[in-house]
Amino acid sequence: MKDEVPAGAVTVGVDDSDDCRVALRWAAHQAQLEQRPLCIVHAYDPHPVVYSGWGATFPGLDLGDALDKAAEEVLHKARHLVREQAPDLPVTLVWSTLDAREALAESARTAALLVVASRGRGRMAHLLVGSVGQWVAQHAQCPVVVVRGEIDPAGETVDHRWVVAGSDGTPASEAALEFAFAQADQRRARLTVVHCLPVEVGGLHRTHEGPVAERTPEREALEETVAKLATEHPDVRVEVDLRRGSAAGYLTHVSDGAGLVVVGSKPRHGPGPWGLGGVRRAVVEHARCSVAVVPGHPGSDD
Repeated sequence: MKDEVPAGAVTVGVDDSDDCRVALRWAAHQAQLEQRPLCIVHAYDPHPVVYSGWGATFPGLDLGDALDKAAEEVLHKARHLVREQAPDLPVTLVWSTLDAREALAESARTAALLVVASRGRGRMAHLLVGSVGQWVAQHAQCPVVVVRGEIDPAGETVDHRWVVAGSDGTPASEAALEFAFAQADQRRARLTVVHCLPVEVGGLHRTHEGPVAERTPEREALEETVAKLATEHPDVRVEVDLRRGSAAGYLTHVSDGAGLVVVGSKPRHGPGPWGLGGVRRAVVEHARCSVAVVPGHPGSDD
């Protein structure tokens, strides 16, 4: 990896696709909001293998030089776009010959936030719906935001500034709630914290999907956590939405009117709806707006 990611930077993965340019605008705006430097990362293969009827062949040095030049052009074009949007924002360019997953995960070691597009081109392609995006969202050491939806030239989500956060009621999701409060505060947006209880399908106390109006231990615990965070962000309008049903389905549903959905990610793979293959995966793949995946605090999964 050429050059280093500045500590605490907002880092964004780019190629020359339109979706990545949208993610770049979002990342630049976020860096301004947090008063952090921006780091632009591009991963490419300088020596691609070409397969034909004669077997595998390796391109010559001329093609390798052309690929190096193309990578530089992608990064310099990205920096030019940032300069038009935020002239005073400090920008670092990083290009890597690692696999895209490795390059992005490596950049997340020192970054405060990693931003990727929902789709890309080349080795950055399908960052969201494919294996690369899911892998990065699960393994990155910092929060990951996958940008989706319409973003204006200033980097703001068009018409939708509502932030939705999913909570499973455990300490592992507290980092996600903290991130959601910070996002809502920065954007002067309202915040809804969602906690979905399972539907009981048998026995005398059968329940149905929908809002839970009564006082429950789960509601009291969630409201206590939310109230504590609200004291740190007094300007955020926040509400608690407790309901029964599929967390993945409901968060995907409300994403249609939101600007950002925030979900947690356990520090390691494990059973349960918030592990790999559960709510996080479903929301990342199917939400209609940008999605933030926030790792839990160290020790919160114990």
